[in-house]
This record gives sequence, structure tokens and C-alpha cells, in this order.
Amino acid sequence: MGNISLKRNRRLNILIVMVIFAGMTFYCLFMGGSQEIMLKFESARLQIVYPDTSIELPYSSIRNISYMEFPEFGSCIKGGKEKIYQYGIWENELWGRYYMCVYSTSPTCIVIDAGEDIYVISGDSEITTSEIYNKFVEILRA
Repeated sequence: MGNISLKRNRRLNILIVMVIFAGMTFYCLFMGGSQEIMLKFESARLQIVYPDTSIELPYSSIRNISYMEFPEFGSCIKGGKEKIYQYGIWENELWGRYYMCVYSTSPTCIVIDAGEDIYVISGDSEITTSEIYNKFVEILRA
């Protein structure tokens, strides 16, 4: 009787481990990992947050911002491309090396020229990106 109980416990433990492993795998595949990107508009600066990095960009350092449709992002130098967003240091012919923090779900982006550096950001949709751009223009005019 002890052997049968021991075998059942082992099978149950193996089944539990397999279910947990499968659940974690599906979560990572469909949720794109646990880290996300975020834009924080503070009183004197924009904070850009993406996995393992936080950039603080003072409004006073911004020379120009522009709204762009269907950008060609180029190639990733350091960073990543998740299911719903792309981030890190990228490079293309238009901007050279630049910092990017965009959602893959938006066909538009905001290009920020801060003198020595270029930053490319977006919201999670074309509408959200447009709203962020308009808010950003208001902040910079103030």
C-alpha cells in the first residue's frame, strides 16, 4: 500500500510541475514577458522607461519634436523586440544611432531631437501617439 501511495504522490508532483511550467511558458509567449515600457511626463522632464533602462530627458534639452507615420526603424544595436513593443539603442540611415521605445501596435511615432541624441517614442496606437504628441507640444510651449 505504501508503494502505491508513493507512486501516486510522485505522479501528482510531476503533473503539478508540468502544469506550472506550461503556464509560465504560455504567459511569457503571449504576454511578452513581465517588463513593459512607459512614458512619464514630469514637471521638468520626460522619463522613458523600458526593460533594464530609465532615461530622463529634460524638456530644456529638446530642440525639436516631430510626428512620423510608418517609420523605418533600422536595426537593433542593444535592446530588444518583444511581442508588442521595441526598445533600446537602434540605428538607421535617417537618424543614425538613436534611443527607441515604441509599441509595435502603432504605425506612428514621435521623434525627439535633443541635440546630441535622438529619441523615438510612441503610444500603443496611432490615436494614443497623436494624443501624446499634442500633449508634448503643449508642455514644450509652456
